[in-house]
Amino acid sequence: MNANDLKTLIAIYKYDRSTNAAGTPVERYLFYRKVYASMKVLNTLLETEPAPGKVSSMYVEFIVRHDPQIDYNCKIVEGSNSYYINFIEEITRGGFLKLRCYAYNDEHAGEISYGG
Repeated sequence: MNANDLKTLIAIYKYDRSTNAAGTPVERYLFYRKVYASMKVLNTLLETEPAPGKVSSMYVEFIVRHDPQIDYNCKIVEGSNSYYINFIEEITRGGFLKLRCYAYNDEHAGEISYGG
Protein backbone atom coordinates (compact mmCIF):
# COMPACT_ATOMS: atom_id res chain seq x y z
CA MET A 1 0.00 0.00 0.00
CA ASN A 2 1.30 3.42 -0.96
CA ALA A 3 0.38 6.42 1.19
CA ASN A 4 -0.08 8.46 -2.01
CA ASP A 5 -3.19 6.36 -2.77
CA LEU A 6 -5.03 7.88 0.21
CA LYS A 7 -6.87 10.64 -1.67
CA THR A 8 -10.45 10.60 -0.37
CA LEU A 9 -11.22 12.62 2.76
CA ILE A 10 -13.58 10.74 5.09
CA ALA A 11 -14.99 11.44 8.54
CA ILE A 12 -15.08 8.76 11.21
CA TYR A 13 -17.75 8.80 13.90
CA LYS A 14 -17.76 6.66 17.05
CA TYR A 15 -20.92 5.24 18.59
CA ASP A 16 -21.71 6.70 22.00
CA ARG A 17 -24.28 5.48 24.48
CA SER A 18 -24.73 7.78 27.45
CA THR A 19 -27.42 9.45 29.53
CA ASN A 20 -28.52 13.05 29.50
CA ALA A 21 -29.12 15.24 32.58
CA ALA A 22 -32.61 13.77 33.05
CA GLY A 23 -31.21 10.23 33.06
CA THR A 24 -32.66 9.32 29.67
CA PRO A 25 -30.42 7.06 27.57
CA VAL A 26 -28.97 8.80 24.51
CA GLU A 27 -27.52 6.85 21.60
CA ARG A 28 -25.64 8.77 18.91
CA TYR A 29 -22.52 8.94 16.80
CA LEU A 30 -19.92 11.50 17.84
CA PHE A 31 -17.33 12.90 15.47
CA TYR A 32 -13.94 11.22 16.01
CA ARG A 33 -11.63 12.50 13.27
CA LYS A 34 -11.13 13.10 9.57
CA VAL A 35 -8.60 11.02 7.68
CA TYR A 36 -7.55 10.39 4.09
CA ALA A 37 -8.46 7.01 2.64
CA SER A 38 -8.38 4.98 -0.53
CA MET A 39 -11.96 4.17 -1.61
CA LYS A 40 -12.99 1.33 -3.91
CA VAL A 41 -16.58 0.36 -4.76
CA LEU A 42 -16.91 -3.42 -4.53
CA ASN A 43 -20.56 -4.04 -5.40
CA THR A 44 -23.85 -2.21 -5.93
CA LEU A 45 -27.32 -3.67 -6.21
CA LEU A 46 -29.97 -1.67 -8.04
CA GLU A 47 -33.69 -1.86 -7.45
CA THR A 48 -36.56 -0.63 -9.60
CA GLU A 49 -38.94 0.29 -6.79
CA PRO A 50 -39.73 3.00 -5.73
CA ALA A 51 -37.56 4.80 -8.34
CA PRO A 52 -35.74 3.13 -11.25
CA GLY A 53 -32.01 3.05 -10.81
CA LYS A 54 -32.01 3.90 -7.13
CA VAL A 55 -29.04 2.29 -5.36
CA SER A 56 -30.46 -0.05 -2.74
CA SER A 57 -27.15 -1.24 -1.36
CA MET A 58 -23.51 -0.46 -1.98
CA TYR A 59 -20.43 -2.19 -0.62
CA VAL A 60 -17.14 -0.31 -0.54
CA GLU A 61 -13.62 -0.80 0.74
CA PHE A 62 -11.67 1.93 2.48
CA ILE A 63 -7.96 1.70 3.26
CA VAL A 64 -6.78 4.05 6.01
CA ARG A 65 -3.70 4.42 8.17
CA HIS A 66 -3.79 2.19 11.23
CA ASP A 67 -5.73 3.63 14.18
CA PRO A 68 -6.46 1.44 17.22
CA GLN A 69 -9.61 3.48 17.95
CA ILE A 70 -11.32 2.36 14.73
CA ASP A 71 -13.60 -0.58 15.47
CA TYR A 72 -16.99 -2.04 14.56
CA ASN A 73 -18.77 0.68 16.57
CA CYS A 74 -17.66 3.34 14.09
CA LYS A 75 -19.34 4.68 11.00
CA ILE A 76 -17.70 6.35 8.03
CA VAL A 77 -19.07 9.40 6.23
CA GLU A 78 -17.80 10.22 2.76
CA GLY A 79 -19.55 13.12 1.05
CA SER A 80 -23.26 12.58 1.66
CA ASN A 81 -22.97 8.79 2.14
CA SER A 82 -22.74 6.91 5.43
CA TYR A 83 -21.21 3.46 5.79
CA TYR A 84 -21.29 0.82 8.52
CA ILE A 85 -18.08 -1.13 8.99
CA ASN A 86 -18.66 -4.78 8.19
CA PHE A 87 -15.10 -6.15 8.31
CA ILE A 88 -11.73 -4.82 9.48
CA GLU A 89 -8.45 -6.27 8.26
CA GLU A 90 -4.98 -5.14 9.28
CA ILE A 91 -2.91 -5.01 6.09
CA THR A 92 0.47 -4.51 7.68
CA ARG A 93 1.03 -4.57 11.41
CA GLY A 94 0.59 -0.99 12.59
CA GLY A 95 0.53 0.28 8.99
CA PHE A 96 -2.87 0.28 7.28
CA LEU A 97 -6.40 -0.98 7.87
CA LYS A 98 -8.76 -2.31 5.21
CA LEU A 99 -12.37 -1.46 6.13
CA ARG A 100 -15.11 -3.25 4.19
CA CYS A 101 -18.33 -1.30 4.59
CA TYR A 102 -21.89 -1.08 3.33
CA ALA A 103 -23.89 2.08 2.70
CA TYR A 104 -27.08 2.98 4.50
CA ASN A 105 -29.45 5.93 4.41
CA ASP A 106 -28.81 8.61 6.99
CA GLU A 107 -30.57 11.97 6.90
CA HIS A 108 -27.78 13.76 8.74
CA ALA A 109 -24.73 12.02 7.33
CA GLY A 110 -22.40 15.01 7.26
CA GLU A 111 -23.51 16.70 10.46
CA ILE A 112 -20.97 16.71 13.25
CA SER A 113 -22.05 16.27 16.85
CA TYR A 114 -19.52 17.18 19.46
CA GLY A 115 -21.73 16.02 22.35
CA GLY A 116 -23.57 17.99 24.93
